[in-house]
Amino acid sequence: MELAAIVRRPDLAPADEPALATAAGKVLAAGNLSGWTAEDTTRLLNAASLRHSWSTATRTALLTALKLAARETQLGAPLYASEGFHALAVLAGLSDDGADSPRPDAACANEALKINSNLLLLNRQAAMNVFAHEQCLPRLIEMSKSESASLETTFLVFRVMFLVTASPDHVETITKAGVDHYASTIDRILAAPDSPPPFTRAATVSEVLKTIFNLQSFTGADHDTPSPIFPAATMRAAARVLTAFPLATPNPLAPPHSHAVHVLMCGPAGWCTPALVRVLAKDILEVELALLFPLVRGNDSKVVRDDSVASPDERVPPLMHLLAQVYEREPAAGSDVRRAVVDALTPADLDRSKSAEQGRSVTHFLIRLLTNVEFPRIREATETLLFAVCDKDASKMVAYTGLGPAAGFLVNRGLLTPDVLKGHGRDPAVNPITGQTEREAMAEAWNQMTDEEKEAEAEKLFVTFERLNKLGVIKAVDPTTGKEFARPS
Repeated sequence: MELAAIVRRPDLAPADEPALATAAGKVLAAGNLSGWTAEDTTRLLNAASLRHSWSTATRTALLTALKLAARETQLGAPLYASEGFHALAVLAGLSDDGADSPRPDAACANEALKINSNLLLLNRQAAMNVFAHEQCLPRLIEMSKSESASLETTFLVFRVMFLVTASPDHVETITKAGVDHYASTIDRILAAPDSPPPFTRAATVSEVLKTIFNLQSFTGADHDTPSPIFPAATMRAAARVLTAFPLATPNPLAPPHSHAVHVLMCGPAGWCTPALVRVLAKDILEVELALLFPLVRGNDSKVVRDDSVASPDERVPPLMHLLAQVYEREPAAGSDVRRAVVDALTPADLDRSKSAEQGRSVTHFLIRLLTNVEFPRIREATETLLFAVCDKDASKMVAYTGLGPAAGFLVNRGLLTPDVLKGHGRDPAVNPITGQTEREAMAEAWNQMTDEEKEAEAEKLFVTFERLNKLGVIKAVDPTTGKEFARPS
């Protein structure tokens, strides 16, 4: 290979740059390093590291070729050695080695950051060993606080930060260095002009949110206890992501919105507004749940699986837990946010003429999910959400959903008491089992029948009465005359 032959020369000089750039361009066009060896990887890295020898374009091309080597276990092995990783750290701006190291936002520095992130992704343990040995973390933290970095540099810095925080080993060092800048970083990304893929605003803010979530996950956060390390300002910045980008279709719960949901779920309260409740409950949750139950005449079709996105049972529950937390963490009295949650999820004017299977509102979907067996995690999250919005009052929940949908949850929780079964506080016009106003539904069905269909139904009724009379089960009489019912002649 031409590039291998050039980097094998013992004394590369500026005069070799044209040939070197041409050879690197051919490698990039081919997309592979056929005939390459691990020794050639070391020589290529040494060539890319030469000071004052190459233009930025040539050095960047060499690093892009080196990125191809990093993808293969054998060819990339020299990059995990202390000497090789140190050279990459200098090129990426992750090392304090000398004043001649490239600027952190230079094109070649970004290529070096891409290689560092690939090394962490492909062999995290080996890369982290040398990453820690070379003391790259302080410089990485410093770079994450830059207020002038491009979207590409910000994306790459936080991609490396995300991979570093995939385990708790360095979380304490990062949090002690301060995390207040994450809010301003999010706002800076949201205000920046968009860039072409892959370094778009949405992709870049996703890397920041993923890093925040990692840090939250290792600082005691769970569904019930928010992480203490991020202030409310960071949560408000994360919440702004929900309205800063158009929702994806057909699955609105996709990055960056899904990452924002995870961050908000693990952070302190105080960020939500009634408008955000409507976005979460109606624009996102209702659309996601509608996909679980496609509208098909006669019955429901099976959910079409899309391997490019997470399964519904993984994707949807965090949003439900978030809505439950929003309701529970707000002050009980006079909260516009709590009222917005109630109005969105358990409205007083729910159309009860339709069963849960027929209705297409988010509330109908939630009631239906209480008895769903296909998505157990969604069912459990639905139980948690509706129970929370019903103020954790079993009677109130049964009065709203009907005993049938709620029974399994209440039995498992040991909450199905005689008082609950009596249905205190329920609407007498609503069937206590189904939660549906069946008389209205029956009247609607009757009015939609043709005269011939009504006659057929009446005939069935007379036949049934006659059979019951003959069997002695009942004596069917006309209440106006006291005479037994008989089929009209």
